[in-house]
Amino acid sequence: MAGRTARILSREGEAGSCEVGVAAWHGELDVSERETVAELDWRLEGDVLVIALSGKVDLDNADEVRKGIRAIQKEAKGARFAAMDLSGLTYLDSAGLGTFVGLKLDMRGYDRFMVYGLKGQVLELFKNIRLHKILDVKQNWDEVLSSLERTGKA
Repeated sequence: MAGRTARILSREGEAGSCEVGVAAWHGELDVSERETVAELDWRLEGDVLVIALSGKVDLDNADEVRKGIRAIQKEAKGARFAAMDLSGLTYLDSAGLGTFVGLKLDMRGYDRFMVYGLKGQVLELFKNIRLHKILDVKQNWDEVLSSLERTGKA
């Protein structure tokens, strides 16, 4: 199954509303003049749903990002595991962190949920508030696969 991209947008420098995000997801809105502040891509790698989140997640778009992830979950059926690639995530504030705490609950339908690719400000923030103790954090995709193989679940 091929993945799709959702752009979380802003209106002339402001945060996008739910209508903007949903319309962009379904291709119903001309987004060429709007600024993309976060992007979600997804693909299935065997029985692993891989969601790549890039850009910035903050108070202005955190709800949109979470809604986009839920939409991906509905479209990507058949995955036993989920992994989120955060290597393209450049900024995260407290509202963005709340998105990840919520994801822990949203991802309960998978046998395992991991995040990987943390770096820079995002990695420091995860460490400072000990979010890496709540979420299953891996360094890279290879470590995700190795972890699944070691537990006999890949």
